[in-house]
Amino acid sequence: MGYVTRTLRNVMLATNNYVDPKVSVLLELGDQTSFNDLIRNDAGEKYRIKSIMHNYFKEYHTLDLQGEDVTITDLSVYSPDLFKANIITNIGTTEHVEYEQGQYNCWRNLHSWLEVGGIMIHELPEVGSWPGHGRYFTTREFFNSFENYGYKILELDDHIWDLGNTLWCVMKKVEEVPFMDYETFFSLMHFDNSVPFAGTIDTNNPKNL
Repeated sequence: MGYVTRTLRNVMLATNNYVDPKVSVLLELGDQTSFNDLIRNDAGEKYRIKSIMHNYFKEYHTLDLQGEDVTITDLSVYSPDLFKANIITNIGTTEHVEYEQGQYNCWRNLHSWLEVGGIMIHELPEVGSWPGHGRYFTTREFFNSFENYGYKILELDDHIWDLGNTLWCVMKKVEEVPFMDYETFFSLMHFDNSVPFAGTIDTNNPKNL
């Protein structure tokens, strides 16, 4: 997935509408790039989102498993004290985190890393779209359930792409409460086990515990 011009615009609108970027720490999940029609040159080069946006924030950290000028982070490993942030952007990243326990750990991490008063911005594949793209699909019910765990849903919309629909959600953390349990999480997350596992499973630890 990743960014298109509309995504970049919407992320910037959300950060300006709901927080003060100049005093905020932002975590970008995945080293995102875009063909941005507003700044692309004649060669049509891709631009790193970090290179476009980092000056708008107090701190800007790109989290990825590899790459240059990124903070090497495995989202599937539960690390609640690793970061503290006011903004987390999740544009087509978490659906790729494996295995089931790793997927749950990823969302527990985001919950732990976000400060009260901060926002998370998500754009993720909608169920029935992007076949083969990943095994995990969020639903409206999934996002709405966050209001039971210390959040207020600020925006929740469908976005239509050429390749399929996405769910766009902006949520604000309004209080610090424990995250949902594993069973509740997977009762709300749509899991497509027809898509092959993309990584390597440790046979001694198949659920990445």
